[in-house]
Amino acid sequence: MRLDALGNAPSSVADVRQTMSAGVGVGAAGRTLDDRRVVHSVQAMRFASRRIRHGQDWRRLVLSPVDIGWGHVLRARDMGVVTVASDPKPRLFDLFCGAGGASTGLAAAGCDVTGFELDADAASAHHANGHSTVRCDLNGYPWRGTCDLLWASPPCQPFSAAGKRRGSEDDSDGMPAFLHAVESLLPPVVVMENVPGLLNRKHLDYRAAFTNALMRCGYDYQSRVLNCADFGVPQTRERFILIARRDGRRIRWPQRTHAERSSGLPGWVSMADALGWTARSWTLNTGRDWKPGGSRDDAQTMVCDSAPAPTFSAQAGGQWHLHPTPTDIIRITVEQAATLQGFPPGYRFVGSRTAQFQQVGNAVPPPLARAVVEALLCP
Repeated sequence: MRLDALGNAPSSVADVRQTMSAGVGVGAAGRTLDDRRVVHSVQAMRFASRRIRHGQDWRRLVLSPVDIGWGHVLRARDMGVVTVASDPKPRLFDLFCGAGGASTGLAAAGCDVTGFELDADAASAHHANGHSTVRCDLNGYPWRGTCDLLWASPPCQPFSAAGKRRGSEDDSDGMPAFLHAVESLLPPVVVMENVPGLLNRKHLDYRAAFTNALMRCGYDYQSRVLNCADFGVPQTRERFILIARRDGRRIRWPQRTHAERSSGLPGWVSMADALGWTARSWTLNTGRDWKPGGSRDDAQTMVCDSAPAPTFSAQAGGQWHLHPTPTDIIRITVEQAATLQGFPPGYRFVGSRTAQFQQVGNAVPPPLARAVVEALLCP
């Protein structure tokens, strides 16, 4: 479908049907659009027309699900050809999306995901892996449209044991931006992911402030700490998950798929199994300055053959060393770290080696995000 020379969109349902019957868009795939979906298409193209008349290059325009109702995602391709996706999918916004850990899991759960991220390298990685991406500062972001579920992973440094635990006094505190999005969009379902350190008594007043804000918006909520190893991630990473609903439906939690001990479920995935190590025993040392014959006082040493890895943090790339023998030292690679975080093979990260390790360490393990959302979307 093409706009005219002035950038005017088709103005009627008949115009849309006529063009689709000529072999453009959904009609070309042999599908039939009902009038309601065609009306959505007309409204979306009028929106596109207004944006183009304001000087935007049509060939670079991609309408996200923000622009029209979910399940009717219209995109503009080269030379103004328009297609409409007719398969309805739940539309999710992933705030503080980073390189796309949560987005990968949400997409695997069958959702249409748009991620929002300020960091340039992380946003580029998110986009490079095929995710719809908006690079922006979420503080005061002008939200519009609707979404079916809002996922947020605000920076954990204000609450993490690896940070200064300054809570609301930390410059990286993302909770105000998260609550601004909730209050602006009022999605039926909200999920917030963070470190278990948020449950520290030091942050009691802080937790009360944002949960009270959720309740003022009409949400009921529950929270738990989930171990990623219980969902097939080869890492004993624990995450605080808060789920809030305002649609009257029951909050459902995911059922674990793996277990540390025999319980009728598969056992936890070991680090060695995840990385394909079968020939010899490996030892992991997490001390930054480990050398043969000694280690830092805060270092953790473990045999990789029989257990998942410990939590891989944003700083772990320069600290984790693998030891096939007591005297040999091999640094962990970005690809190995991504595997331990539950990313699929071949996932792309962007920037310096340090930046890539940070993207891995800051990410939500995709299997955890998928399990949480699949439980919530279950009828």
